[in-house]
Parts: sequence; structure tokens; C-alpha cells
Amino acid sequence: MSAQEIGNAFVNHYYTTYDSNRAALAPLYSNNSTLSFDKETFQGQQQILEKLSKLPQTQHRCDTVVIQPSVSDNAILICVTGKLVIDNGNPLQFAQTFQLKKPMNGESIEKPRLTLMERQDNETGNGPMLAQLRISELDKLVARVKQKQALCLDLIAKYNDELAHIEKESRKIHERYDPLCKRLDERLTEQEANQKQFNEISKAFSEVLNTTKARLRNSQTEGLRTLRREATAELTATRGFSSDIASTFRQKIKK
Repeated sequence: MSAQEIGNAFVNHYYTTYDSNRAALAPLYSNNSTLSFDKETFQGQQQILEKLSKLPQTQHRCDTVVIQPSVSDNAILICVTGKLVIDNGNPLQFAQTFQLKKPMNGESIEKPRLTLMERQDNETGNGPMLAQLRISELDKLVARVKQKQALCLDLIAKYNDELAHIEKESRKIHERYDPLCKRLDERLTEQEANQKQFNEISKAFSEVLNTTKARLRNSQTEGLRTLRREATAELTATRGFSSDIASTFRQKIKK
């Protein structure tokens, strides 16, 4: 195929696809492709398709197509002018320039997967077109903002419902928990008083026990002394002498 045939086939395919299904233009762009649009530059397939998807609905009519050799034998330059209708508005003049370049992997330029470098320039003094494009983009932006705002409001309403439910459950828990805490405090106070009383009773009991033990020891000692005196008196009465130190019996034993 000649450069003229390739260029005409490309222009026909490009604008037909652009006006009907822009996502299908993806195979024409590579990561090295560049789009210059209204003083902005977009690099790579993803950025270019994102930009094209944000533009309003259009209809193109090509009036002139000029195809020329480019900087090398592997590229051609295509200049297109014609009429552009945006969202069924009034026709506007447009001019667009393409550079088709042979890929580095050896594919020929006749094959449909081409590296595309594109520049779109609006006609000098064509302010309404730019204004309409920007208004359309702003309308889409406003629509997205409103959509996100609606989602945020839905989330806020959902969170408010959840907070109300949590607050309700919290009140129920406090209705059961607070009386238990009050009873626990009363029991702790009662336990503290009982412990204090127990300590006082234990102290008094220890004092009584110690006194009783002392009296018992004293009583046992006095009882033994009494028994000894009684035994000595009985022995003295029976035998006629006593066993104490002063007795005659002990004196005789000492001799």
C-alpha cells in the first residue's frame, strides 16, 4: 500500500471510531505516543485514552486530507481539516495533524497496530469550541462531584444510624451495669467494715487468750504448791517427821 492509501484508510478508521467508540482507538496508541491538546500534552496510551474519554460526544466531517512523508521513510505526516459538531451544536472548524510511525518491532506501516503521534489544533479565533469543550468537561466534573457527594451523604447517614444504634446499646448496657457497680461499691464498703470488725475481735480474742494462759499458768503453779504442802503435812502426820530441810529425818541423813 502507498502512503496515500494508508493515510486515507487511517483517517477514515480514526474518525469513524472516534465518533462511535473511542475506547476502540487503544490499539493505535503505544506507550511512546503523544497527544497535544489545547496546550496540554499527554504521554502514553493510558493518559491519551483517559483524556479522549472525557471529551464530549462529537461528529467529524473531513474536508481536506494532506499526506506527506515525515522525518524518515518509516513515518508519514497527515494533516486533516474539516467540520466538527459537539453535542449536536453548531459546526465548528477543526484542524488535526497525525504522524504515523513504523513500530520498532519490525511491523510494516500497513498493519493496523501503528505508533501514533497526534496533535490537534483548534482554528484560530475559534473560542466557542474551546468554551463548549471546557463547559462539557466542567459539567462532567460537576456530575462526578455530585455523585461523590451523594455517596458521602449516604455514608454519613449510614454512620449516623450506626452511631445511634451504638448509643442505644450503650444506654442499655449502662442500665444494667450501673446498678451492679453501685451494689459492688456497697459490698466493698460492707466488706471493709466487716474486716475492721474482724480485726478488732481478733485483737480482743488474742488479749483474752493471753490473759487466760497467764492465769492458767499461775493457777497451775499455785495448785502444785498447795498439793505439795498438803502432801508434806500428810506425810508428817503419818510418819511423825517431815521431808523439808529443817526436819530431823533430813538432818540424820546428812550425818
